[in-house]
Amino acid sequence: MRVPFVIGLLLLCQSVLASDIVQVPLNSTETPLIGLAPGSGVNITFIPSERIIQKVWLDDPTWVVVDVDGCLVGFSTECEHPTATTVHLKRINPLRIEGLSPTGRSLLTVITSGESGDLKISTFRIVQRSNPGVSIVEIIPSSEEEEDEIF
Repeated sequence: MRVPFVIGLLLLCQSVLASDIVQVPLNSTETPLIGLAPGSGVNITFIPSERIIQKVWLDDPTWVVVDVDGCLVGFSTECEHPTATTVHLKRINPLRIEGLSPTGRSLLTVITSGESGDLKISTFRIVQRSNPGVSIVEIIPSSEEEEDEIF
């Protein structure tokens, strides 16, 4: 009689794990909303779309810290050629920074380049929440149809 319980538990674990990852097309016209709970983090990865991060801006750094998985010009002390493909955001206890008013929300802007050197801009709305949300946001290649619609 334990077999149905184990199967049900496995299915529940698979659905929980699957919901921890969200996929967003590279050319999406919507700005994804990412919630961060106290002490939690999220990874935004451009690995599936084979993009290299060139620049990252975070509008309100009073409650979120940013890290990247590789070299990033202006972010790393010695970096001639960017190699970062993933941004990690972590919510921290609020800091008081003169001239910045804490808002509880922020905009993350990421500029990436493709193999041919083409640049793309991606934005993410970052908000505070009480419970952890997704842990990974995968930026996936857009379909050819979406590419055609943009031009």
